[in-house]
Amino acid sequence: MQIGDLVKVKQCPVPSYYGIDPPCGCFFCASDSNRIGFILGVAPRDGWAVQFDTGQWRLYPMDFENGDAEVISESKARAL
Repeated sequence: MQIGDLVKVKQCPVPSYYGIDPPCGCFFCASDSNRIGFILGVAPRDGWAVQFDTGQWRLYPMDFENGDAEVISESKARAL
């Protein structure tokens, strides 16, 4: 991954019971995010600072390894 890549975080597996919205209290559900973000730079502990539509969040290599996040578009800077 590199600065400028677009990433997407998968939907939470927590179902919405009894019409309660949001279904869970995570950053993405609570802020009704579209879960697509732009990598801004490196974050502490081998993470990435990512700007989402509802604010910044950190993603770590484990998020990508276990399938909770994926790169959906690589930065064109790689081609230079």
